Amino acid sequence: MKSLGAFWLAVIALAASGCGGFKALRADSGACPNCNFELESSEAVPGLEEDSPAYVQIYIDGLPAGRTAALPKSQEKKWGRRLPAGNHLFRFEYWTQAAGGAWAPAEASRQPHERFIRVEREGRAKIVLKFYDGGRKHSFQVLREP
Repeated sequence: MKSLGAFWLAVIALAASGCGGFKALRADSGACPNCNFELESSEAVPGLEEDSPAYVQIYIDGLPAGRTAALPKSQEKKWGRRLPAGNHLFRFEYWTQAAGGAWAPAEASRQPHERFIRVEREGRAKIVLKFYDGGRKHSFQVLREP
């Protein structure tokens, strides 16, 4: 019975760390050590007046999975999760806050395309999503970390 108790303590510790479930990572918190998937997003802005809050909503296999913290566009926003190994369908939806305070998604033509990304049991699939040109364009990189 002691081993069963230790098992549940480990499960509770993993859940409390935020890596076992959907959880936004603060921009300054770094990567989740047990996550095998991570999104990192930011936007290049010309000046402080354009640096309004933004976030990325994450959908995995057609279901809402979570979102990054809502931070100024220029700040790095991260989100991580431990996923089952295999190919998963990802969609990333970029949202910004207008001067009046209303949140709105970027136009559909400016959103990153939905795509399959392979996630391995070991290592990490890291997506680096950078927006630029007033959010009209973006670059999308898939990196593999050991």
